[in-house]
Parts: sequence; structure tokens; C-alpha cells
Amino acid sequence: MDGPIGIAWMGDPHVDSDGCNWPLLRHHASILEKTEGMFGANIGDTTDNWIGRLQRLYMHSGQSRETAVQLAEILISKLGIDWILLLRGNHDMWSKSKRDDPLTWMQRGGAPMEDWQAQFKLRFPNGRSARIWAAHDFPGHSLWNPLHGPQRSAKTRAEADLYVCGHKHNYALFSTQDADRGNVYWLARARGYKFIDMHAEVNGYASQSEGASIVSVFDPDATSPAGFIQCFADVEAGAEFLTFLRRKWNGGRMVAA
Repeated sequence: MDGPIGIAWMGDPHVDSDGCNWPLLRHHASILEKTEGMFGANIGDTTDNWIGRLQRLYMHSGQSRETAVQLAEILISKLGIDWILLLRGNHDMWSKSKRDDPLTWMQRGGAPMEDWQAQFKLRFPNGRSARIWAAHDFPGHSLWNPLHGPQRSAKTRAEADLYVCGHKHNYALFSTQDADRGNVYWLARARGYKFIDMHAEVNGYASQSEGASIVSVFDPDATSPAGFIQCFADVEAGAEFLTFLRRKWNGGRMVAA
């Protein structure tokens, strides 16, 4: 696709959890559907998929596993999201094999699906490319820095323009230029849609209310590395910025939905 595009990195959906914020999830999906140039990427943990001793938690859930599969199909196939990537998080990977995971047949003929992480390049028609490292999470944890894991990978592992993850049910954004390498990069963590979490409440973890998904907007015609990628913790704001850039790129004309 010519011109600017956006990717909404949809944080852990947990669609069958009683605490999943389905009204917000549907609202964000509707924004993606009607915004030209906007794609979706699932960062993992589509369902709870309890196994082993954790299966006892189904006793406290209002959803059966059968319902979980149906809800996952709604998210992946029926909300009008143009998926660019599906990741399998730890909950998804608890299935004995990919054949046991409903996401496997839901994504047939659609977006690539990878276990835990994907390193890839977005190549634009004008020759510019964006290096992306998307993972359900990166190794490393800090009480004081919610982006410690991706920052560690940015400093010690593969070089990328965007490191994005989820998993920990909080959100954070950060951008800087590495003075040694000279590259500008973003770190992003999406909060996800599980807004009622008994595990967090029992263990005294406070919950955020923002950043369920992170939107990355790519402008391949940007004149500076810092202007190439912009990230937003508000899906609507990211979509509005993308629409503005596409109108500007299109000579100010309205872009058809």
C-alpha cells in the first residue's frame, strides 16, 4: 500500500474471560475497520485456555471452552479487522500442539501466525522499510521500568525500529535515538483487554485503564527517522493521525473508507 499505514497492536484479548472489556474491544475493532490503511496485529493470549491444575478456574468462569472458541472466531474472522500478524502467547501455547489451537484453522489463508514472537520488515513501495520485533513479551523485568524487557533487547540484541509486546497487562511507550548506533526506535507495551482480573486483585496489583492497544503509524515519506514512526496509546487518536497523514499524502483529498 502506498502512503502512510498504521498497525494496531492489540493487547492480550482474553476474549472468554469474564473481565474482558468487550465493548472497548468492539469499539477499537470498528475504528480499525473504517480507517483506511489501518491493520491489526494480535500480540497473543487470545483466550484463557486454562490447562492442568488451572482448569479449575473454569468453575469460576461464565464461559465454557466452546464459547471461548466462538468468541475467538468473532475476533479473528468477524469484526472486519485486516490482520497483518497473529502471535500465540503463553495461554495459546498451552495447547498441546498448534492443531489443538483454534487459531490455527481460523488464520488459514490469512495473516501469518507465529509462536511468541516475530522479527520482520515492513517494505513500502517507495523502498523504505521498518524493522519490527513483535513478541508476546521480552525477557527481563523491572519494578521501576515497565519497558525493561524490550529496552534490554534493543540494547543487547537485534536492532529494530519498533519493539512491541504485551503479556503483563500494563502499557508503556518510549522513544529515543541510540547515540552509538544512530538509529531511532520505539518501545511499546500494550495493556490488553482484561479489565477485571481476580489474580491482580488478590495479589494487590493496581490496574491501568489506558493503552489496551497501541497504534503505530508509519510515514514512509517522512523526512527524518524520528518522523517515520509515531505511537499512540489511544486507538482513536492514532487512527485520526493516520487519516490526517493519508489526506496530506493524497493532496488533501478525502480518502475513501
